[in-house]
Amino acid sequence: MAKKISNHFSEKKGLLAVQQGCLSENIIWRNLLEVDVGVDGTVELCLGDFPTGKIVAVQAKSGQSYIKSENDTCFKFYPRREDVEYWSKLSLLVYLFVYHPVNNLVYWFDMSGFFRSNKILNNDGQSFFIVQKENVVGINFRIHLESKFNILCHSTDVFEEIYQELYAVKVCMGLFVYIVTGK
Repeated sequence: MAKKISNHFSEKKGLLAVQQGCLSENIIWRNLLEVDVGVDGTVELCLGDFPTGKIVAVQAKSGQSYIKSENDTCFKFYPRREDVEYWSKLSLLVYLFVYHPVNNLVYWFDMSGFFRSNKILNNDGQSFFIVQKENVVGINFRIHLESKFNILCHSTDVFEEIYQELYAVKVCMGLFVYIVTGK
């Protein structure tokens, strides 16, 4: 009889929770299907029905084994040294998502922000991130990303109106250039 692989199921539950958290806030989750070398996917902000092109890298971890020294407000995550070195060199902003199987929540941590303001490794060569439990993937994460990219949010109707106005200006400018230059 085949034996179930608990790590596989934990990882899948975590990725589904990541996807659900993103979907709830109109954030596109793209799972990277190729070789995983430290980034499991990307997320892209949308404004209403419009993708923004604002994309960040995500490393997702699933399971209780990644949650250390937990209390009511936070826990520690201990990454491998080679992962820290890789993440610190990425050209995209990179975030850690940790799926907590006990409360079925996904927490996020801004690794790029950490790398900019902290020494990457402690003197003993070990590093850890303190993940705040208030940072749940959902509205909290969306607000954080919007502030990172300085996106002015409007309702879908207002965004559509602005888009149509800009398109009309582009068409008028093209017509003006054609009249003036004949091209």
